[in-house]
Amino acid sequence: KPTATPTQVTYYRDVARILQQNCVGCHHGGGIAPFALDSLTGVKDRTKVIRRVVSQGLMPPWFAAPSAPGESIHWSNDRSLAAADKADLLAWLAGDKPIGDPADAPLPRTFPADWLIGTPDTVLQFPKAVAIKADGVMPYQTIRVETKFTEDKWVQGYEVQPTARTVVHHVIVRVHPPGEQARGKRDAGGEERDGFFAAYVPGNTSSIFPPGFAKKIPAGSTLSFQMHYTPNGTAQTDKTRVGVYYAKEPPNNILRQLGIA
Repeated sequence: KPTATPTQVTYYRDVARILQQNCVGCHHGGGIAPFALDSLTGVKDRTKVIRRVVSQGLMPPWFAAPSAPGESIHWSNDRSLAAADKADLLAWLAGDKPIGDPADAPLPRTFPADWLIGTPDTVLQFPKAVAIKADGVMPYQTIRVETKFTEDKWVQGYEVQPTARTVVHHVIVRVHPPGEQARGKRDAGGEERDGFFAAYVPGNTSSIFPPGFAKKIPAGSTLSFQMHYTPNGTAQTDKTRVGVYYAKEPPNNILRQLGIA
C-alpha cells in the first residue's frame, strides 16, 4: 500500500466546501445520488470511487466543451469542477487526509423534504403506479398524463420527482397539443426529435427560467413521460410527477428545446 503524501489541504477548511458547492446538491440524504457526501464519514467511506470519478472527469456530471485557457466560461449553468478545486480534492484524497479545525467548516446545507424549488402551482402525476420488476432490463416506458387545462399555460419552471428514485435513470417529459399523438416525430433511427418540456437526469431535476422567458403548454395538452427504469434487485412501484410553476405574465421570449443528433 503506497504511503500517503502529506498535504496542507484539510477536510473542514477545503474539502467540505468543494463538496458542498459541487456534489452535495445530489449527494445528500434523500437526494438523487446513491450515497451521501455531506459528512466526513461518508467521504472517507467513498474515497476510492470519488478519486476515480473526479480524476476521469465523470463527476460532477458536465460534458460540454471546456473554455480555452484565458477565455470566459461559455455556459451560464457550467457545473464543472474548477481546476484549483479539483487539484485540492485529489491531493486530499491521495494524501494523509488531515481533518483540520471543525470551526473552519462551512455551514451545512439543508434541503426541503418535498419540493426543492418551492411549492408548485400545479402537480401532474401518473394516473396509476408503474410496476418495476426486481431484476433484468426494462424497455423504456411511455406514460401519458392529461393536463385537462382549459386555457394555455405559460410555465416559468418545473421540477420532476419520481417516487422510486433508486430505480429511475432518467425522465423526459414532452408536451403534445390536442390532436397530436403522445409519441413525437421520429428520425430514421427511431429516436424522438421534437425536443422536450422537462427532464430528470443525474445532476438536473428542476429548472427555473430567467425572467421574461417561459414555455407554453397549450390548453387540452397531454404530457408524455419517457421513463428509463433500472431494476436494482427489489420490486418497486413508481408514480412520477412533475410540478410546474407559472409565469406571472406572458413572456417576452418563448423557450423551445430541440435535440440535435
